[in-house]
Amino acid sequence: MPHLESPNRRLRLRLALICLTLIVHGVVCTHDFVNMDDPQTIYDNPRLKPPSLNNTFYYWDNRGLELYIPCTYTVWSLTAAISGGWHGSEYLLHPLGFHAVNLCCHLLSVLVVFEIVQLVLKSPESAAIGAAVFAVHPLQVEAIAWATGLKDVLSGFAAFIAIWLYLVAASPALRRNTKTANLLFPFAVATLAFTVAVLSKPAGVAAIGIAAVLDFYLHKTTLRSMALRLWPWLMIGAAIAIIAHHVQPAGEVSDNSLILRPLIALDALSFYLWKLCWPLHLGPDYGRRPTAVIDHGWITWTWAIPIAAAWLVWSVRRRNPLVLASAGVFLAGLLPTLGLVPFIFQRHSTVADRYAYLAMLGPAMVSGWLACRYSLSRIPALMLIGMLAICSLGQEAVWSDSLHLFSYAVRVSPEAPFNHLNYGVALASDGQFNQAASQFRQTLALSPQNSQARDNLALLRKLTENRPERP
Repeated sequence: MPHLESPNRRLRLRLALICLTLIVHGVVCTHDFVNMDDPQTIYDNPRLKPPSLNNTFYYWDNRGLELYIPCTYTVWSLTAAISGGWHGSEYLLHPLGFHAVNLCCHLLSVLVVFEIVQLVLKSPESAAIGAAVFAVHPLQVEAIAWATGLKDVLSGFAAFIAIWLYLVAASPALRRNTKTANLLFPFAVATLAFTVAVLSKPAGVAAIGIAAVLDFYLHKTTLRSMALRLWPWLMIGAAIAIIAHHVQPAGEVSDNSLILRPLIALDALSFYLWKLCWPLHLGPDYGRRPTAVIDHGWITWTWAIPIAAAWLVWSVRRRNPLVLASAGVFLAGLLPTLGLVPFIFQRHSTVADRYAYLAMLGPAMVSGWLACRYSLSRIPALMLIGMLAICSLGQEAVWSDSLHLFSYAVRVSPEAPFNHLNYGVALASDGQFNQAASQFRQTLALSPQNSQARDNLALLRKLTENRPERP
């Protein structure tokens, strides 16, 4: 009987998604910390060694490493209390607990994405294919495999919960059969989840745009009705945006010309579209700073790629409106970090894999839709999922420790000073002083004002001068 088989089928699909996610990403639990923000945010952070209520509350009034992410620091504090311990007089943190939390957040996000895509496509099998693409696409690896990436997966998970509950509560069928007072509860929980999302990472405000796009696609909701439903999110998002603007200064990045910012944003979009389709040679820093994009002349032609993609999507909107909705979700998810409003990481690069975490809901919808519309495409879709999974496994090996990560990163993006600096730190920590000095000199060649590279190079000179000669 279909009405009895359907729940069992959905349960099996959820279990398959859980197994797939654990098989592909479970290896991250064996990884070490890396020297990209992990020392400052986690394992050398005195407020986590040991954690305390006062230290946790500190981040609700203050920023941490130029970011206002109090919910993320709260989860880190809880994790530090569980996975840390005293070794003599020192409180040490084990990376296993932090990587496990990232993996759990991503796993839960996969299950919620399955529910969202199922609402959109009305097909559990197609929703499972879409959720599988979301689960294993290599663009997701950075947020999962990097301990500090918790801010992205935690914010993403909370945002997906908010979007899902909002769409359920906004359903006309539910609104017809449910008292208004009873509808307030799911909207209230959705608003709470949205608040957690933006307090985990301010870019979680993208959930507003994603919810609006899907609400219009599914329910043809008017702008006025959407504004009435989403006004609490808009108020909360505006408040967090103001706080983030004050505590997360963009510094010299804020000097970007207003005229050039749309071109910078289009260049970033072209990068994400390319990596979405060809997710190889991924790295922690692509060196795609606004100045680099301008100096290399990329903005003179990269704008054409997203414009052409937009024209193609718009031309098929009547026959395939879901393609337009998916493109809108993808754009909305990326919008806060495209560079239209400067942000601090633009000192290194406008683009980063982790910024695509929420936006990957759009490709998940398209993947599921293709499997739903063209039943013969399900076998190619499964083959695609398998290839993406293999690429993700290879990318996760890169993130196993600092030496592996940055030796790979300098090959992928040799013009990024950030990669050379961190590779030098990793080499120095491993006792390879001559190779480390070479990386610091390379950093200075690319960024002559980099004081950290200059200080590290001077320290290495002192260490090598004081080291006794070998007989």
